[in-house]
Amino acid sequence: MPAPRPLLLLVTLLALAAACAACGSGGGGGPAPGPSTTTCGGAFGACGGGSGPVITIQGRILYERLLYTLAGLGPGTETRPARYIDVEIRSAGGATCYGRTSTDANGDYAILVTPDAGSQIEVAVFSRTSADATHDLTVHEANPPTFNVHSQNDVYCRATAGFTAGSSTRNLTVPYGSDPVSRPSIGFGALDVLAGQVDGVMAAIGGTLPALHAYTRIGNNASIFNTSFYSHTARSIALLGGAAGMPDTSDTDYFDDGVIAHEFHHFANKVLSHSWSRGLSHGGQDLEPNFSWSEGLATGFGMLMLGSSSYIDTANTNSGIGGSVLFSMDVENATLLDGNGIGDEFTMAEILWDLGDGSTPTGDTDTDGVEVPHADLYAALMSIDVNLDGPYVGLFLERLVAGSAAIDTAGMASFLDGTTGPEDQQISFPPAGGDVFPTPIAVGGMDTGTVSSIPTGPGAPNPCRQRVASHWYHLTLAAPATVNIQLAVTPIGGSGDDLNLYLHRNDDAFTPIAQSTGGGATETVNISLAAGTYIVRVEAACSTNNNANYTLTVN
Repeated sequence: MPAPRPLLLLVTLLALAAACAACGSGGGGGPAPGPSTTTCGGAFGACGGGSGPVITIQGRILYERLLYTLAGLGPGTETRPARYIDVEIRSAGGATCYGRTSTDANGDYAILVTPDAGSQIEVAVFSRTSADATHDLTVHEANPPTFNVHSQNDVYCRATAGFTAGSSTRNLTVPYGSDPVSRPSIGFGALDVLAGQVDGVMAAIGGTLPALHAYTRIGNNASIFNTSFYSHTARSIALLGGAAGMPDTSDTDYFDDGVIAHEFHHFANKVLSHSWSRGLSHGGQDLEPNFSWSEGLATGFGMLMLGSSSYIDTANTNSGIGGSVLFSMDVENATLLDGNGIGDEFTMAEILWDLGDGSTPTGDTDTDGVEVPHADLYAALMSIDVNLDGPYVGLFLERLVAGSAAIDTAGMASFLDGTTGPEDQQISFPPAGGDVFPTPIAVGGMDTGTVSSIPTGPGAPNPCRQRVASHWYHLTLAAPATVNIQLAVTPIGGSGDDLNLYLHRNDDAFTPIAQSTGGGATETVNISLAAGTYIVRVEAACSTNNNANYTLTVN
């Protein structure tokens, strides 16, 4: 299910650290490539052939993007290397491909090809990394698909003007441009940020990641529901491209590094670890701990891999004078945003940043004295088992302490309570009381509680995902058994009392294997189960103003 970025109207804007610095565009040398074509076609096919002598084509590929600053996007631009992208040498107009290679981390490429002597050829570049052995990324100029099926022919591309075949240096800068329908560089900008995230994660885990696709295009706001998101069903990230015909005066995310890094880590969390996040709106509420963990880790890990604590979601609504900021946060110190302990996504992001910031270019600027290697952070994340564990911050921190020499139990406790850390995060360690999630329950066990779908907290939170709306339990069976789960509902005067009972496999928090949602005084599930770990969930129905006590028994 898509995981939308935070609702942004609820949060006070914070002062931020320095924005990303511009990258240089020098080097390469050689003759200018001449005017580039506006479009070059993205067809992906075989390369090779030609009957001419071996020639060398080399150069540097850059892309142009709007400046990403504390004030939003623009109005100025900068150029950065187009890293790891596909480069093709082909006949002018693209009928025949003579060779394909990729750029390196500096945007440089070199390739030997044998086009027909005297023929006209061109250099074409694409927002994909199929020729690079360590990256498997594609940014599409299209709307996101529903399932994990992707074309390689709808990528962003750019080509030099044709030139006579012969060894030469051909540089190319993919422009941002002024076409209100298509901006050539936006796919390369998104790909560059994703490539940086992949580099950081690969360095931490000592391995590679599976394929990831991203989709963005001018005018896709309505088609992707006015938010950027990651869909695991489609293995793709959707990035806002602004309103049709209004790329400079509507909300876009293709140059919002923090947003892209956040969505990338929803992908990384799903393929490396386990998530119980059920999505929906969020932005400062006291959320289900599994939901706050998913959103907070996406921001925290994403910013660690960016090497910047400044999360900026630009609005790009002030045409002519640069964009404005829709939402901003310094994850180094999210004090004005947090306060809900294990239910707070901003606390999650701050904890991760402070644990790992000593290994970033910014260093440990708040001198919390903790410097956990990124490899240890990812190892703790990857230790969370899809079949056994309930993913949330408490479990992650326990696994981190167990697996890292950089911090022990006493050190983690003092880091969380503010003794050595930057502030009291309102999380006990080891987890105790209300900081234990999910609550363990066994056959023969019983628990009581209260759940409520009455909106609480700042703004107008979605009552379906606030922490008080549902209670989660872990039921582990050592052997097959027939289990009777009963929920007795006790009304509280002045509100509805519609509570629901759900049973899930541990690996799937979305699709229940049994449920009882009749709205009565008792909800019951009776089912034969294999050995394993299961989720029992008590939830106040999301219709308004349900608030009731309950007794849960498992026999």
